[in-house]
Amino acid sequence: MVSTTAAVSPLDPTGNIRIYPNPVKETLHISLGKITEHSLTLELYSVTNALIYREDIKRTGIGEAHLDVQDLVPGSYYLRIITDNVPHNFLVIVE
Repeated sequence: MVSTTAAVSPLDPTGNIRIYPNPVKETLHISLGKITEHSLTLELYSVTNALIYREDIKRTGIGEAHLDVQDLVPGSYYLRIITDNVPHNFLVIVE
């Protein structure tokens, strides 16, 4: 589960992952930078740690992923991107 005390940022410390726009109304774009050679998992959690969305992406060479958030209730969510068993946590604001 995502810890509400986890560090969150629009850019992970390694500079490999970027999410935008944030706040978001329709589509959240996830730039994967240098991690596109690895399998990864996208997970979106509510602030109460309920899993809302999960997608496993195998090594595809993609540089970006997109997440449709139009049907979500406005508020704060946690996006977890897991690559090589390392979680990267981001706070996402849906308008």
